[in-house]
Order: sequence, then structure tokens, then C-alpha cells
Amino acid sequence: MAFAALSSDFGSILNGQAPLSQAALDQMYAQFQTEFSSPSDKLSANRRAIFEDKVREIVAHNSNPNSTWMKGVNEYSDMTDEEFADYFHLKEEQHCSATVRPVASTNIE
Repeated sequence: MAFAALSSDFGSILNGQAPLSQAALDQMYAQFQTEFSSPSDKLSANRRAIFEDKVREIVAHNSNPNSTWMKGVNEYSDMTDEEFADYFHLKEEQHCSATVRPVASTNIE
């Protein structure tokens, strides 16, 4: 599993136990591209910048002693929050039983 490989190879960095260097970011991104990115994504400098920002967010979150859960790198780590929301249609109105709110009765005497 790619996530497990990235997490084990760079776990001490992602958990804030070792410093995050540019060399480590270079290695992480190369492994990320091998495991997750399509060939067209490999040409995008913007994807790399997004990935590096996400890794910094992960390290900051995981280094926080008040965090009760851990973040990690996955196949969406080179997407902006907006791209992620669009990809999963998170901003569209949901029509399922989990998100439907009961309608209050208006029959008041």
C-alpha cells in the first residue's frame, strides 16, 4: 500500500519528530508521483507547490500535542481544498437520508 510506504519511509518527519528539509520534500514528492500521480500531473510545478504546502500542514498538525488524530499523505495530497471539494462534489446539495432534515409540522391549532 502506497500510503503505508510513504508513512513508514517518512513517518518521523510527518510526525514532527525529525526536521522537514527540502531534500526530504524532494524525496517525498518523487515517491508520491510514483505511487499516485498521473503522467500529466508530473509536469505541473503547481502540483508540487500544493503538495509541499500539504506536507507542511500535516507536519504542523501532527506536531501539535493537542491533536487527537494524525494526518498523512494520500493520493489527494496535491489537490487544493477547493479541488478536493469539487472532485467529491462536497458543495453540491445532498439528497440522502443522512443529510435530509426532518420538516417540522406546521399544523398548529
